[in-house]
Amino acid sequence: MTCQAVTLIGTYPPRRCGIATFTEDLAAAIATALPDAAVDVVAIDDAQGRDPTVYPPCVCAAIAQDDLASYEAAADALNARGCSLVCVQHEFGIFGGPDGSYLLAFLRRVRAPVVTTLHTVLEHFTLGQMRVVEELALLSAKLVVMSARACGLLVAQGVPREKIGFVPHGIPRIPADRETEKARLDAAGRELVLTFGLLSPNKGIETAIRAMPTLVRERPQALYLVLGATHPHIRRQHGERYRESLIVLAAELGLSGNVRFADTYSDLDGITSAIAAADVCLLPYRNREQITSGTLAYAFGNGRAVVATPFWHAEELLAD
Repeated sequence: MTCQAVTLIGTYPPRRCGIATFTEDLAAAIATALPDAAVDVVAIDDAQGRDPTVYPPCVCAAIAQDDLASYEAAADALNARGCSLVCVQHEFGIFGGPDGSYLLAFLRRVRAPVVTTLHTVLEHFTLGQMRVVEELALLSAKLVVMSARACGLLVAQGVPREKIGFVPHGIPRIPADRETEKARLDAAGRELVLTFGLLSPNKGIETAIRAMPTLVRERPQALYLVLGATHPHIRRQHGERYRESLIVLAAELGLSGNVRFADTYSDLDGITSAIAAADVCLLPYRNREQITSGTLAYAFGNGRAVVATPFWHAEELLAD
């Protein structure tokens, strides 16, 4: 069957989160692969005062995250407009209702076939989460996961294997020259260790900083670059307390010249430039149950040396 119109459901820039970036990249990839198809997005908005007009033209509708009627209205509008395929980017924290269950109201009303990508798969879902996953499996033609381990975890909890598709996380191609990109980052002649992504306490940056004095004694030119703005949810609740504590820690350890923070929300060009410059990509994440990591996929897929704590996606990709 030829797909003539594809609608993606998920968060979308200018909202700042990993799902938003993924949805944007996926929309661009589908448009490239299917140049004759219409590709649009229904954006899940977190109601933080964002003007709906700030979304780009590809966003045909926005759903207010915690408004059930908004989900139903968006489904009705999608049915009226016509669609060949609905592609959902699922994460429990971005949809309203108990365990994100408002999404189910949307999917029950949509008439087009549905494919749902699960960005979080747990070894033991709560009862409420499992009910949502079970209905997602019923309402979706396929559940897509991005690691082999996720397949096994779903099957072990009763999801039929034939419902599950395994598609590894996409990666950008990074052809840039390392020394050129180091110079762009004012790191010429230095050995660059990079951690990138939205900053939050579960990233474990303090562990990496505490390890730096040992490295610096042997490699005085080593530079640890922490690239990324503070996660919006963390900033709203706690301000910049975490980032400031890391800056203080680096200073106390005498690392002001060896640890640098770039407080910026980087677009894909900025991220790929930093990866191109890096000698080592460091992922000291504290959450072992992270089943998918775009940062890991980006670094690994472009041949960078990767050092990571043993979270699930790292164990799988770095097994050899």
